[in-house]
Amino acid sequence: MEPNQLPSEPGQAAAGCANCNHPVIEPGYPTPLCSDCRTKFIKYPIPTGIKIFGIAIALLVAFSMFSLPSNLSVGLHFERGVEAISGKKYMTALRELSDVIDKKPNFLEAKEYLAIAAFHNGDISLFAQIVGQLEGKQVDDEELLSTLNSLILKGEDYLPSDSFFKLIERYHGIDSIPLSEFEAFVLLHPGEPFATSKLASVLFDQNRFGEADSLLNILLAVDPSYLNALAIKPSVKRQLKQFDSAHYYCRQILVRNPESSYGLASRARTFLMEGKDGEGLKWALDANAIEPDNGYVMATLSLAYHFNNKATESAGLMDKLRKDSSNSSYLEYAEDVISGKEKFRN
Repeated sequence: MEPNQLPSEPGQAAAGCANCNHPVIEPGYPTPLCSDCRTKFIKYPIPTGIKIFGIAIALLVAFSMFSLPSNLSVGLHFERGVEAISGKKYMTALRELSDVIDKKPNFLEAKEYLAIAAFHNGDISLFAQIVGQLEGKQVDDEELLSTLNSLILKGEDYLPSDSFFKLIERYHGIDSIPLSEFEAFVLLHPGEPFATSKLASVLFDQNRFGEADSLLNILLAVDPSYLNALAIKPSVKRQLKQFDSAHYYCRQILVRNPESSYGLASRARTFLMEGKDGEGLKWALDANAIEPDNGYVMATLSLAYHFNNKATESAGLMDKLRKDSSNSSYLEYAEDVISGKEKFRN
């Protein structure tokens, strides 16, 4: 039978202690050492330099163990935010990337994506703030840079021009501008989206729905994605009893931002005004799932509960609206509809 053990190499035969050549070695160890030498090696002092190096490595490992969960969390939120933008889920992106910036205020790439999310959510104030922080910074991703530059150019349409700003200053606010001067300004400056959309809003508040609709048509003919015009259109169309058109403009909002709580709530109001209360409640709940603390959303859901005979739920939301003075206009409208003071539908 062929042996299953490899033959010894030349010179491998035991020759005593590997350190002092003492003929008697301590058995049971792979390195042949006598008992005295083995004890010396075990107790041999570790050099100070090696000790310091070892301590440094241990501290680095400990720091990594503590910082890794935080960095991992930031990375996950960032990836979710970027992925949400790819899927046009801009509210999700806004939340995820805001969380990243809270933890890593100097994370430049996260700010770049956050600016995109803010713009598409219609938060022009936040968009302008972030763009200001990015000024002078290098953006390495050319596609991302191109997107930001495009949005910055569009962003100018959401701010008053120098000439309109002078008019605002003269009367100490947009709401104080005499209507005749407002209309004259827009007539002389038909290419100013911000002023035109604001005038359309003023005309809407005065129940001049047809004139408001005409101004919005002018804006959307130039830029079909102009958010200020799209936001007013469904309300105008509802007042004109053009419900199919109201739904169309709600869809235009949601195509561009499927998580627009305003778009969802506006569609809910359209269904409610048509008398389709079940559908209205469904869309109102969808809006509430995305942005439950939004005043317009809360007022819409309260109306939906009211028309679906859920008085307790409706009253609970009205109480919630009362706790924040910034919701006063939404609260007043909902109260007027529920009390019958405001005619909501035939």
